[in-house]
Amino acid sequence: MLPRVRSPLAIRDLLGAALERENDDASSVERLEHAFAARFGFPHGVLFRYARSGLHALLSIIGWRDQEILSPAYCCGEVAYAITASGNRVRFVDSAVDHFLPGVLEWRSAATQRSAAAIVTPLFGYPVAKEAEAAVRTVSPNVFVIYDEAQSYGAADADGLQSRDADAAIFSLGLGKMITGLGGGMVLVRDVALQRQLKDYRDRLFAHPSPARTGYSIMAGVGAWAAFREPMVSMIDRFAATRTLAKPDIRYRTSVADPKLPDDGDVLMPPYQARVGLRQLERLGAILRARRAIGGYYERRLREEGLLSFPYSHPPTWPRYPLPVEDRAGVIAHFRRRQVQVSDFLDYSCPELPSYRQQAAGAFPHAALWARSMINLPIWHGIDEVRAERVVSTLARLRDRGDRAVRWPTVS
Repeated sequence: MLPRVRSPLAIRDLLGAALERENDDASSVERLEHAFAARFGFPHGVLFRYARSGLHALLSIIGWRDQEILSPAYCCGEVAYAITASGNRVRFVDSAVDHFLPGVLEWRSAATQRSAAAIVTPLFGYPVAKEAEAAVRTVSPNVFVIYDEAQSYGAADADGLQSRDADAAIFSLGLGKMITGLGGGMVLVRDVALQRQLKDYRDRLFAHPSPARTGYSIMAGVGAWAAFREPMVSMIDRFAATRTLAKPDIRYRTSVADPKLPDDGDVLMPPYQARVGLRQLERLGAILRARRAIGGYYERRLREEGLLSFPYSHPPTWPRYPLPVEDRAGVIAHFRRRQVQVSDFLDYSCPELPSYRQQAAGAFPHAALWARSMINLPIWHGIDEVRAERVVSTLARLRDRGDRAVRWPTVS
């Protein structure tokens, strides 16, 4: 029997964090920084309001200007915007022909001796090819390797955590991530001098949060707690289907000419939110086990039905379950008519975003393919085996009637 996934965001987290007093020995922020670093094998951590703020700060304090930063073309656009906002240049890496992650060939082709940093992203928790990381270091001996684990908490392979050789790693604690601090981003680094510079940069330039922000965080947390449960999950899905709720889209949130951080990107994380994050981190192991169980169920059933899925060398963590189809809109419409939840996710390739379209659009065909074809099978908190089976059987019936919509897409 598939284990039931409980929401990682619990009322006891929200109320307990609100009632807890600050520790005299170490602040909540410092305790979260230490706990994160220990959990993911780094000696140091620095907490920011957003993960993108942390990336921007990291690139800024290193002192790079107009340097080449490697980043996957198919990933969250906020990464590219943070690079550009720091005064550096993004060099995109296309996805592989058979996988949304770049392979060894793609990384080796993109890397140059001028590459100052490489942002490696085990997206959706799928392990990257460690050989690709080695290939980049061969081409660019002084490259600074950053793991973007905003959507891949705990990505691992047979030798352990994949970020074990990285110079830095970045995690997001935003709502909807594997665990949450009702916002927040953690930067982990190995070099103590770099950690001190990061903290000094943050503490000098970032504003202290107002009491109203903490109150807003508590209300937002309660709203998120309700939204992640039935009947709200289904209600939100139906609203989204009719476009009653506006769909946030990064392509229209950022200026074409001037990518920048959010207006509150230079505000310190409230201690309350750090305490929520600490409580969440304590349950990460159980959350990862449950996610892998659901993802593994999809893998087994899709394989039994003769439907393809993305290969992997080690079980992903599956904060999302990605599946490419030839006609995404048609498949989603078919599912919604049968009241089965699926959705799209990350429906763009970064070179197609306004800031990069002029010089990069069309040059990354495989990233564009996955961007327009990917659906997200429901892996939300509370899903059970009955619901998961409905998803697989709906896909199989659509395939059995000869509909091309569920076919594996290819570059035209």
